[in-house]
Amino acid sequence: MKYLFFSLYKFYTRISPKHLTMTYVVGIIALLETFVLFAIANISLYVITDEKLIPYTPIIPTIVFIILHSLNYQYFTDKEEKITKDLETYSNVQKITMYILTLGLIILIIWGYLFDGFYELLFE
Repeated sequence: MKYLFFSLYKFYTRISPKHLTMTYVVGIIALLETFVLFAIANISLYVITDEKLIPYTPIIPTIVFIILHSLNYQYFTDKEEKITKDLETYSNVQKITMYILTLGLIILIIWGYLFDGFYELLFE
């Protein structure tokens, strides 16, 4: 999580005002966590019910996102300086590797949830 936070933090500090950076970063992290939780829920419900499309109201993911956002915001506001100072000491090669792996993780989560990638991996 700290590598994901640091990569997103460095990206958003370059493109947005400093006072909004934390909200954007924590929002992306909460969105990715929501995607993972609901991908797991969808696969679990598929195994139980044998229906690929599970109907649930969009308010449920929204509530989960808001809860995760507030929890992550509280967690990362306390750890922001420590994480950035610790990871600033890494070499450029380590940072570039971290950025590439973070981008790969984000693409994997988006593919897995929005494009039914996790379902395809497990059942097709």
